[in-house]
Amino acid sequence: MKKSLICLAVLGLSAAAHAQSSVTLAGTVDTMLSRGTGSVADRTQLGSGGNATSKLIIRGIEDLGGGMAGYFHLETGFLADHGAFQATTTNNQPSGTATAPAGTQGLTFNRRAIVGLRSAWGEVQLGRNWAPMYDAFTGRYDPFGVSVGLALNYAASFTSADGAVRRSNMVTYITPQFAGFTANIAHWFGENPSGTATSRDGTGNGIRLEYDKGPISARAHWGRTNFAAADVVYRAVAGSYNFGPVKVSANYVSDKQGSVERKGPLVGVRVPVGVGEFKASYSAHRNNVGGGDQKARKLAIGYVHNLSKRTAVYTTFARVTNKGGSRLALAGATTAANASSNGFDIGIRHNF
Repeated sequence: MKKSLICLAVLGLSAAAHAQSSVTLAGTVDTMLSRGTGSVADRTQLGSGGNATSKLIIRGIEDLGGGMAGYFHLETGFLADHGAFQATTTNNQPSGTATAPAGTQGLTFNRRAIVGLRSAWGEVQLGRNWAPMYDAFTGRYDPFGVSVGLALNYAASFTSADGAVRRSNMVTYITPQFAGFTANIAHWFGENPSGTATSRDGTGNGIRLEYDKGPISARAHWGRTNFAAADVVYRAVAGSYNFGPVKVSANYVSDKQGSVERKGPLVGVRVPVGVGEFKASYSAHRNNVGGGDQKARKLAIGYVHNLSKRTAVYTTFARVTNKGGSRLALAGATTAANASSNGFDIGIRHNF
């Protein structure tokens, strides 16, 4: 009888321990047909991520007691139109970017791979992570955030070109929220040998200040990644207000490397329409590459129709106009300097 009671007690403790931890598999599959036109060449293709990035997420959390929890988050992006996983960078530099031949890139947690601890004093996260520069460009402020509708001020920025919305080898501290305010502070390592001119390449720091309370959301970030040629500095502010039936948002980006600056604004709106959502944005980009004054403007409109909580169909149309020698184009098209480009997509997105 005593042995039976002991066994039952052990089984009860084991069940309680398992109840305090969990692992979740989630993700998105998003595939669209897109068409881009330009003055030089047009392109029609089946693509991935027209409404949301196709991704696979494995995450888990364990209650450690006393208000502390340990957790992990593994997230890989993939191209749903042909199944290849996306490359990553091991050192925040071109030398650490995967160069596997097309079609042979295996499972890579390029979007996020962290382990962390959370308690009343905040959170510490280690690994490849969303950088402080990340949140100002997400769907929180850009109604599209991906593909044809993606704002020009991000698509043509150093933040995008340098892949700085995510950093490898990063240590992040997130403060507790106080009266709606939170801070995200991070340092990332380039991991080069010391004693060389490029020993600091790929190493950097960043901070993001956040405010979320009621209908108001705001972000401001600053970051810097060291390079022997010239450091890259990332700066942006963003904000949104939810009026209920309408949500308006805006951001402004100003990146710099040496004497070259890339900057521009975004203004967006989202309007629920029945089970769907109408969205539109205006964005602009300006840079002084080569001592010039290149400018581009973009208008994007789109509609997402939710068939269920998980499945949606969508369509987006966008047009870019260029000046000052700019030649930005959409959906894989090619356009001449100062010419325009149109982009269109229609697709299906499923969350799981």
